[in-house]
Amino acid sequence: RDAVRCALSPRAVAILGASDDTTKWGGSIMNLVRKFKYPGAVYPVNPRAETVQGLKAYPSVSAIGQPVDVAVVVVPQALTLAAFEDCAKAGVKVALMVTSQFAESGAEGAALQDQLLQIAQRAGMRIIGPNCMGYFSSQHDLCLLNAQALMRNDQLIKGNIALISQSGALAGAMLSRAYDLGTGFSFCVSLGNQADLEVCDFLEYAIGDANSEVIALYVEGNKDGARFLHLLRA
Repeated sequence: RDAVRCALSPRAVAILGASDDTTKWGGSIMNLVRKFKYPGAVYPVNPRAETVQGLKAYPSVSAIGQPVDVAVVVVPQALTLAAFEDCAKAGVKVALMVTSQFAESGAEGAALQDQLLQIAQRAGMRIIGPNCMGYFSSQHDLCLLNAQALMRNDQLIKGNIALISQSGALAGAMLSRAYDLGTGFSFCVSLGNQADLEVCDFLEYAIGDANSEVIALYVEGNKDGARFLHLLRA
């Protein structure tokens, strides 16, 4: 629960692959963080830029020199090992891994995913993803979810539904329909490959969350079926 709580209410967020180009993932997520006025510190990480979207950019997370709770990794697959090593060195608590082409792409991608997990475990860092679209927490004005529904709305509609989905595309479709109806969410997370943090971790958190009265799940597979059933009976 501590890892999920940290992810949903971080004091500082770094975006690896941040860009001025909002048609790119790193640019879009950076824009959404600022659009909904996240109150914490935001650090763009881009070694080829001095500033990104008006904020000072850093060549690496370790160069920031300040504590970072969440690092959003939106860099090419070939750069992910170095990015994870840097996040581990900097003491990042949670890595949101948007980058794809890991276990979902075959044996080579699965091996690389295992390497990332080993780096994270040695450092005590937790992972959301890889191959996911991110998450948001309306209670904390934090949006790290790249979805059309959020791009076209001016606010994170606060509500009491927790949406936990393995599929980013389906989460985006559900958000779009819900927002058309004026329905809000406490938080929404897209989990992708579930290399580390998984459905049950967020489900357990949602069960104890005072802001979540309804829990919606889209589940393609469980890592721990017994735990899942136990939580459903809770």
